[in-house]
Amino acid sequence: MPPAAASIFGWTTIVSNEQILQTIVIDRQSGTQPFLQVANEIERLIRCGAITSQTQLPRIRDFAHLLHVDKGIVENAIRELKKRKLVRAVKGIGTSVIEAEHRDPSLCGFLDNMTQTLRHVCDRHDIEEVRTLIRMAFESVFSQPLVTRRPDDAHDRRGTNRRSFQPLKISGNDPHATDYRAIHSLISNAVVDGLVEAEIRTGIRTAFGIVYIERSAEAAS
Repeated sequence: MPPAAASIFGWTTIVSNEQILQTIVIDRQSGTQPFLQVANEIERLIRCGAITSQTQLPRIRDFAHLLHVDKGIVENAIRELKKRKLVRAVKGIGTSVIEAEHRDPSLCGFLDNMTQTLRHVCDRHDIEEVRTLIRMAFESVFSQPLVTRRPDDAHDRRGTNRRSFQPLKISGNDPHATDYRAIHSLISNAVVDGLVEAEIRTGIRTAFGIVYIERSAEAAS
């Protein structure tokens, strides 16, 4: 699977598309069927450019193992992505990504900005502190937990997203305040740009996953 290179402060680590796919999380309490959750997450990753065209997806069995789900869920997700004309299957070769007809510039920008921000934040705080900052910022914007029921339609642009945001939940004297504000601002602006909760959640998970992989590679070297 073709890797994506990510450069940080003069050194480069390789982040594979398989590792990006590992950031997909299924919400078992969601009213949306698991295979649709997987299909929706993959579509968003394609439309934001995290997964590029010509990328070959893992084999069904390997993909199911990667996501810790049954093979049937992955098979149905791939079938759904074919209907959406986002992937194609070639017998004996596998399933590969087709260039998305309409990429979402807001989601692309959000993913890039969130990844860059988290790289700097992770330099100042340990990974669990960063997780907490992300969760607090998300909940402050949406007034609900990070893992929530996501909409069936990946392109839903409901006007309810243009809401008044809650005040920051962190004191200005707290050493985490600056980084919290940066993350909070990115999420707030993404909502104003028209991204729905599920898309923002995908962007956060992908950005966090990329940075976590980068940091793990740095620690291992």
